[in-house]
Amino acid sequence: MLTPVRKRSDYHHGDLGHAAIRAAKNLIDSEGLNSLGIRRVAEATGVSPAALYRHFENLEQLKAEVSAQIRLELGEFLKAKRDRTPLSRSKSRNALIRFEALGEAYIDYARKHPRLFEIAFIHCDEKPIS
Repeated sequence: MLTPVRKRSDYHHGDLGHAAIRAAKNLIDSEGLNSLGIRRVAEATGVSPAALYRHFENLEQLKAEVSAQIRLELGEFLKAKRDRTPLSRSKSRNALIRFEALGEAYIDYARKHPRLFEIAFIHCDEKPIS
């Protein structure tokens, strides 16, 4: 069986670090944290595992980067919900309205993406490189 020869340009990846984080996040969201591995992420991004090791020291560092990214996205999700929340004429009531909206958004995100929500806080004590 002949294996197709890839041109060198096929291996070029504009931003492999971010692509790997996105791929890892998608794997976790669909299959859970136990599905995550360097080989799986490499396969999803179309590169060799060795290429990923140029961006991440190990799987734990990749998990820390994914965790940091998810926390950023969760923050944006919460801000968007807060900004879309209709306010009342009472300034004192508005604080409570926004607080409730943030709580609902937090729970909504956790329900929609339970696997991502879990890793966001499992690996938050580890320092990402970026």
